Amino acid sequence: ERILNMIRSESGKHFAPRVVEAFLQIVHPQA
Repeated sequence: ERILNMIRSESGKHFAPRVVEAFLQIVHPQA
């Protein structure tokens, strides 16, 4: 979970939030 939060915060600097959310849904579907 900590790692996902780090990825989310770091990715937010480079990608649109929707893209990050879509990526996380693929990687971690239960989120």
